[in-house]
Amino acid sequence: ALSQQIPRGGGMMPLLTGSACEPLGQKALWQLADKLDAKTARAAATQLAMLEKKRWPLSATLQEEKRTARSQFQPIFNGGPIAAWRNTGTFFGEAQAMTGQLMQMMPEESASEPEPEPLADKLQWAKLRAQVVYYGPRTVAKNMENWMDLVGKRTEQPWSNPRPHPPLPSDPLSLIILPVYGQLEFKWVRTRAESQLLQAYLLIRATRLETGYLPESLPNLPIDPFSPTRAPLRYRRDSAEKFTLWSVGSDARDDNGKALDKEATRKFGEQGVQGDLVASSAATQLR
Repeated sequence: ALSQQIPRGGGMMPLLTGSACEPLGQKALWQLADKLDAKTARAAATQLAMLEKKRWPLSATLQEEKRTARSQFQPIFNGGPIAAWRNTGTFFGEAQAMTGQLMQMMPEESASEPEPEPLADKLQWAKLRAQVVYYGPRTVAKNMENWMDLVGKRTEQPWSNPRPHPPLPSDPLSLIILPVYGQLEFKWVRTRAESQLLQAYLLIRATRLETGYLPESLPNLPIDPFSPTRAPLRYRRDSAEKFTLWSVGSDARDDNGKALDKEATRKFGEQGVQGDLVASSAATQLR
């Protein structure tokens, strides 16, 4: 519940904080899943479904960020071009620090991705700051607002692969800051998929304990957030004792429950990695 409440009404930082908390609760519940009785398993699944309905939309997070864009950048330009030149030096230092903090909150798999090279050369910095002064606060804020609107609309559409981001605006502040926002969607969708798989697993366990056998099919599975058609999660009864439950994963392609291999699992923070996100009765965990 805490992971759902932290992002509510806030921007990017609360969303990432909530997304970092949720896997901790999921891990603990996965470890208990095969030890729960039918009543407790069904109650836990019901609670997860209720929490999913309360999940703060990513589009709302972007709207909150958009509302604050002008107030964030307007002070840089107070006092005219000379003050703007001075203030950009301070701003970029703070922006670098914030970006470092945000990257630490991204999935561990993303940590291996190469980071953009810093603009260390003094001439490059001078050119960049001059461009900021030239564009001015209105252009920068408008560019960011328009871009966040495009991303917000895209988050309301089914997942697809590839999932290209809208073209970045040409002003330097947008080029530095907006790529961080662009990583939010995948993190948000992946967290939802993991939650839906856990919910479905608990429902399967409850049904098995209540009836004495695994169901042949499950008509009311949660929607797979990675499905390009908004189809439910996939389920297959493999034997009297074993089943496979899966999401199609970030490549948006159903591989019939073929789990990500070790290399793909390591890269699952990247979009489009081939393989399904699988929870099976043979190993109560995501693979």
